[in-house]
Amino acid sequence: MINIQPEIDVKKMEEALLALQSKKANNHIDVRLPVKCRFIGFSAFTSLIQFLITWKRQDNSGRLIIGSNESISIEDIESFVKRQYGLVASTLSWESGIINSNGEDLKHLLRNENAKLMHFLHSKDYVSASRGDSINFPFFDHLESKRGLLPIVYKNQKLCTEQDFLNLTEVLLNTALKNNSILIEKFREIKDDINSIVFELFENTHKWARKSYTEQFLDPSYRGIYTTFYKLEKKNIKDYLNSPGLLSYFESLASKVDQSYKYLTFLEISVIDSGSGLAQRYAERDADSMTVSEEYQFLKECLMKNKTSHKEFSDAQGRGIGLHRTMELLDSKKGFLRIRSGRMHLYRNFLKFPFLNKESSNPNYSLQDWDTNSTIPENRPMIEGTSISIILPYLMF
Repeated sequence: MINIQPEIDVKKMEEALLALQSKKANNHIDVRLPVKCRFIGFSAFTSLIQFLITWKRQDNSGRLIIGSNESISIEDIESFVKRQYGLVASTLSWESGIINSNGEDLKHLLRNENAKLMHFLHSKDYVSASRGDSINFPFFDHLESKRGLLPIVYKNQKLCTEQDFLNLTEVLLNTALKNNSILIEKFREIKDDINSIVFELFENTHKWARKSYTEQFLDPSYRGIYTTFYKLEKKNIKDYLNSPGLLSYFESLASKVDQSYKYLTFLEISVIDSGSGLAQRYAERDADSMTVSEEYQFLKECLMKNKTSHKEFSDAQGRGIGLHRTMELLDSKKGFLRIRSGRMHLYRNFLKFPFLNKESSNPNYSLQDWDTNSTIPENRPMIEGTSISIILPYLMF
């Protein structure tokens, strides 16, 4: 069994992936999740979801165990689902079983709470669907479309246009920034840019992540859009020592803002899917048949203008996988990018490494390893799907 601790960050989820990778193939692997998880820092929520996706793709994935106590109350289940990760975890695990520590089935309790949260999202009651300054929009392609696809971006199973995505972008901003009217107005100045990022990233999941690279439907299949707001006290930047690239970004950001201001404030937007991963989809090959260097190159190819995540197609509008324009926008907003896909764990600090260099007309597509800062990436534990998380900082646009 893999026991997930209540306090979750990117590093701990990478350790959980290593533990998953080390388990014997002939033993069923159960995962225990706390009733109440606390997400510590940037991309923590997405890291947990991607770990769960990877676990459920294993042939020997077992049951989901909720809580450490033998008995689980309806109030516990309500709290588990309301924290947003509970809905995703239980939906992914539905067929394999969901129990408490005493082995008792919990699906009869989860069914109503999951339905309640999905009802809020389908009926566009986003205040009830959010938790504090965070909201997650879950999409489940293995369920019938009227249950699994949310109407905020889908009409009759068809993805809305970029213009119509503004409704979702408005909800993301209103939820994350609802307690600060000044920030809402400031971020609304770049709402169209944020909308372009969200649309292109999610459109890519719609095109390429609902099936495997061998064109097989995925079951279970998850795609999601998540946002939250951070107010990081400058003296606590050192808490990111385990993420050198992110630490360097926050230190650079701190040097750019008014020194009398004690906080760094920024918006996180994450898009995740349970597809084949960027490099495997692009190359139509299993990652086991690639070197780490090849996988890195294939992933970079996905970012390039006039490329898509399928080698045989190009886009008349010059889009890549939805990341070329995203990188241009993050460059102009001095943002930060994290990508976790396949064996790659990469980032880009646009404050330190501009995408468009004044001395050259050629964009710089290089990405750095999450732990080593090198442009020669390390071989990380294999993960299913792709998560892309961005930081948009206040005062930097």
